[in-house]
Amino acid sequence: MNTYLATGLLAVAGAAFVSAPALAAKNEDKPQAAIAVADGTKATPAAHAVVRFTPTQKGLAYTTEAHGLTPGKHGYHLHIYGDCSAADATSAGTHYNLKGSSLNPPADIDRITGNLGELVADANGDARDKGLLPNAKLKGKKSIIGRAVIVHEKANDPSQPPIGAAGSRQACGVIGIADPASVSAPPMADDDAAGNNIADETAKNEGSSAE
Repeated sequence: MNTYLATGLLAVAGAAFVSAPALAAKNEDKPQAAIAVADGTKATPAAHAVVRFTPTQKGLAYTTEAHGLTPGKHGYHLHIYGDCSAADATSAGTHYNLKGSSLNPPADIDRITGNLGELVADANGDARDKGLLPNAKLKGKKSIIGRAVIVHEKANDPSQPPIGAAGSRQACGVIGIADPASVSAPPMADDDAAGNNIADETAKNEGSSAE
């Protein structure tokens, strides 16, 4: 009986030992973090931004660093197509609507779709931001992988949904899968009381003037 028990325990231990690398290999095909590296358009070649996305229980937390912007506020959003090939980034299409159709939003929509909030550039053109996209995901329906992040010329205008009238496109980057080890969630990403940007698509407007 002891021999059988010992043999069984060794078999279980061996299976556990083998399953660890197998599990790691399986997970490598599942997006666990994402990143968009946005480069300046033809009109604003100095503009640059990096947006990192990390899953949380409440949605996707994100941190943003930008440089080369004109001082002031710049709305930035998710766009439907991961295509930054046009000189003015119009190839990225309209805003990506996480709740419904991006191309045919309701006429009475009262939010800016795909809204990440605003970057506030200082006198040197540098800006940082962090926030949370509730219910957004890296996989499945309405995944943000393969979409684009666009930084706009001006601040969002909440009275102009679903685009927000934020002006021309200053920088564009495609959202891709990132190494989770290189993307860490912002310390207060889930703490809306800490002054973070909670890009709640039920309350905010998603959009821009030149989209």
